[in-house]
Amino acid sequence: MSAAVVFVSTFMLIVFQPDDSILFYKVPEVILAMALSALAAISLLRPDPLRLGQLVNWFRDRPADDDDRDVPVSATGR
Repeated sequence: MSAAVVFVSTFMLIVFQPDDSILFYKVPEVILAMALSALAAISLLRPDPLRLGQLVNWFRDRPADDDDRDVPVSATGR
């Protein structure tokens, strides 16, 4: 039920613009609003729906740059 509330409220926030224009008449914007609202609702049901944590872990596990390899291990604390 809470995911449905998040979907509807996010959709309404995206569709109704601050300058009082309404995006209901523009199909691409409505589809984008629905996709973003679905993402917001899904994020309540399962953690990290875009799997951004894997991307963060990939950046953490990357080997060090060439400049960092010349520094002794004791100086970097690794």
